[in-house]
Amino acid sequence: MEYYKKISVSERLPSESNLNYLTVSEKGIETARFFNGTKFESAHYDGEITHWLEKVEDNTLISDGYHTFLELYEFRKIYNATLFNEWHLTGQYNVHKSERHHDGELCFGGGWFVVVALLPTGQITNHYKMEDWDLFRIPAKDKALFEFDGHTPSDVLKRLESLQMI
Repeated sequence: MEYYKKISVSERLPSESNLNYLTVSEKGIETARFFNGTKFESAHYDGEITHWLEKVEDNTLISDGYHTFLELYEFRKIYNATLFNEWHLTGQYNVHKSERHHDGELCFGGGWFVVVALLPTGQITNHYKMEDWDLFRIPAKDKALFEFDGHTPSDVLKRLESLQMI
């Protein structure tokens, strides 16, 4: 997967950067790709070029102008740990963590773990690096207790939002 950051809002090629760009029109449609300052491919579009996007190797540094991806993932991790820990302390929902998925396989081949919550609205899960194990003060299991139900990130959001109605 390639990642880009906005470096300019204009029709002129920015002078700084690595000269690998993606240009985007005012309607958010990719218009052309430039590599080493040379137009590589173009696309038909409506509107003028409004954003020059530079290819970046480290997507954790990409920002929305307020937070980087890395900061947002850190917030997500801490919010999630706080919520799972609270659910465990209150006994409100069945939560646990494991280095292995339900089928017994190590998460992503090792070095990761999964946290699982079984809610009235459905199952939710997230994976974290082993260095974050102790943030989640919830029961540890030899393997995840429940088979993955195929939920998507969108499903998880809906399941969490639906909790507000209960």
